[in-house]
Amino acid sequence: MAASSSRVQAVPVTLPATATTLIDREEELAAARATLLRDGIRLLTLTGAPGVGKTRLAVAAAAEVAGAFAGGVVFVDLAPITEPGQVSRVIAQRLGVRLRSAQPALDLLARALREQHLLLVLDGFEHVVDAAADVAVLIAAAPQLKVLVTSREPLRLSWEHQLAVPPLRVPDLRRPLEPAAVAMAPAVMLFLARAQAVDRTFTLTPANAQAVAEICVGLDGLPLALELAAAQVKTLPPEAIRDRLDHRLTLLPDRCPPAGGGAAAVGQRRLRSIPTPRPAPGSCARGRRPAGSGHQAGGAPAARRRSPPRSPPAR
Repeated sequence: MAASSSRVQAVPVTLPATATTLIDREEELAAARATLLRDGIRLLTLTGAPGVGKTRLAVAAAAEVAGAFAGGVVFVDLAPITEPGQVSRVIAQRLGVRLRSAQPALDLLARALREQHLLLVLDGFEHVVDAAADVAVLIAAAPQLKVLVTSREPLRLSWEHQLAVPPLRVPDLRRPLEPAAVAMAPAVMLFLARAQAVDRTFTLTPANAQAVAEICVGLDGLPLALELAAAQVKTLPPEAIRDRLDHRLTLLPDRCPPAGGGAAAVGQRRLRSIPTPRPAPGSCARGRRPAGSGHQAGGAPAARRRSPPRSPPAR
């Protein structure tokens, strides 16, 4: 292989294009932006249930702070990675760092990043969480590096600040479900936007407002689930989508909830109850995705090791 590069190749801001508008995330976006720009903050992890919109928020936050990083912003999608040991190599390749078999990718990457002032966005870290130690090594080696992570669970590093991404607010079914009132709920705003993307004639009416509200409540305000449900309006009225959701829920066992439990488990079960449509051209909905601020633990950076000890996930 070619000799290793001592520097990261010049890269522009490399963020994925987004096909949907960010709805009702002003508070979380402001918190993420402020945290990333704060001196001394090296690692911010956006946590939340599957499909809650962590990636979309991360992309928006990274775009807003990109001008503060002389080395640019680099987005790394970790979805294709199956082994934690591959993370450093994939990041290095994304940054244009030349690798050679004689030296570990992590060592070459740490050396290349040493003097770089950039924001590294690592998307979908939950299935390679044992690579958290590699992130700690990079942060310790590169004083000007900042890392933005999306994950269903935190990395549990001493550098870490966490920002929880909640579901979208849903209508209150205890109140009169007039179309104007229902339309004010952010979950309904997203449902309408995606429904009108497949059927421009779709509107919220007195006849369908209750069904739309119940769909949004039934899907816990999870953006990905709402997008998948809204895509059905081209072939099914909202009442049929709601009824199919309620009917099929009774067929799903609760004995083995998905990892995470609670609202995340309920949301995943309900998401499975909707037939998945063919993705629309340009759609950003993906299989694993579509505000309280976190804290930084005290102590020194994590020591270099392959599998840092981590406490069990919070329940």
